[in-house]
Amino acid sequence: MEKNTHIKVRFGERVRFFRKIAGLTQEQLAERANLHPTYIGQVERGERNLSLICIEKLANGLSVEIKDLFTFPAEETKNEKDELLYKIKAIVKEMDSKSLRVSEKILKYLTEIKGK
Repeated sequence: MEKNTHIKVRFGERVRFFRKIAGLTQEQLAERANLHPTYIGQVERGERNLSLICIEKLANGLSVEIKDLFTFPAEETKNEKDELLYKIKAIVKEMDSKSLRVSEKILKYLTEIKGK
């Protein structure tokens, strides 16, 4: 596989991965990202060269950071860990400052317990 094709395929896999975790159809993502549904399908199949603007639209539509779309973890760990991180980020985004402080303390406590 050609190198530039490989990155398009990997990028498309990440878009599909985050779309499915978010429980979105291609049409719903297209609406959220202000892109055409056909375009979303082409991106997911690695058939499109994307502009920076479209990458930003996709990240916003998926509620992820742009860098998340370019993070290609090892195949064996990507599904479970990425899915959990995505879900945690979605929960945290909705919290107020007080809840975030409490959550931080709980996470620190859990980390300390694990270290013992």
